[in-house]
Amino acid sequence: MKKLSTLLAVVLISATTFAQVNLFDASATVMGDIYYAPNWEQIAAPEGTVWNAATGVLTVVAPSACYGQWQYQVPLIHNDLGFDPDKYYAISFTATATATVNNVTVKLDDNAEVVYDNTISIPAGETLNYVSKAGKGVLNSNHKLMFDFGLIGANVTVTISNIAVCEADAPQEEPVVHPAPAPAPTTSADNVYAIFSDAYTPAAAMGIGGWGQTTIAKVVELAEGDNAYYCSNSNYLGIELDNNTEHNVTDYTNIHIDIYAPEAGQIGFTPISFNPTSEQVKLIPLNAGWNSIDLVLATDYPNVSLERLGQFKFDNMPATCYFDNLYLYKQSTTGLSGAKNNEQRTKTIKNGQLIISCDGVEYNVLGVRL
Repeated sequence: MKKLSTLLAVVLISATTFAQVNLFDASATVMGDIYYAPNWEQIAAPEGTVWNAATGVLTVVAPSACYGQWQYQVPLIHNDLGFDPDKYYAISFTATATATVNNVTVKLDDNAEVVYDNTISIPAGETLNYVSKAGKGVLNSNHKLMFDFGLIGANVTVTISNIAVCEADAPQEEPVVHPAPAPAPTTSADNVYAIFSDAYTPAAAMGIGGWGQTTIAKVVELAEGDNAYYCSNSNYLGIELDNNTEHNVTDYTNIHIDIYAPEAGQIGFTPISFNPTSEQVKLIPLNAGWNSIDLVLATDYPNVSLERLGQFKFDNMPATCYFDNLYLYKQSTTGLSGAKNNEQRTKTIKNGQLIISCDGVEYNVLGVRL
């Protein structure tokens, strides 16, 4: 997994109002070093990939197919173009492609990468006139305007022209009405390895990783003394434990997390272990509202080493969502075999898992008490 450098938050608005003075001078711009996956190597410009400073046209030809989002980075370097961190900018261009290219990313770049959009789709055989939403500039910019053509197909040609970078009005944030809190956890603190929850003392310091995501994650108070993470403009999100320190959590059998989604959908979630890095994404269905999710480490994430746990990651996130009560816990040893009154057993499906209820107590399909 390639860890991207720190992301500076970009606040987006529904419409962009910007000055018509183009700060981007094509004649003063050169194409920088290109990085291309799957080996993430710096390469010379592939045949056909050229920047024409006279016409301001960037032509990109993919030598082979890309299968990930951050895989074909082509920077345009304009040494006279600065991005003031106290100002807002909008980026616009015209694009065509010989085949549809999804998840094109546009960003500014210095020691951090400021993502303006990573969901741009260029349709095959049509002209896309793109205007970004407003975003902040960057401190100590190295004057790169970066295009990333991840998920591009082999031999597909993309043409970018009419590039403009203009100052924009400061965005206005719309007021957010937060939901009621997640259900309070009931697991005994003696059995919990807490990451984020008001109900438990954290066992590890949790940090939001700067992995190039567009997601803006901040802690909000949903009720007095009840906090949750509010995520907006979301695509994926990295969580780091104690600044990427390995943790041995082999004593714990399950992961719990509460996720709020405004409408039904799904989300990917994975713990990540180190040395070597190992992750395994599990797609979790979401209902509208709060979803209390319990995952079994041994069966849901058999490839992740619990001796070297260091990160968590959300993938395919709803654009807006919340999460709370992220913790590992030890499963109760009381099993279904010890329950009585079998005639009172009922079966239900929760979060895509078979749950068996007996005398008011819930068990998973393995007969382990929840």
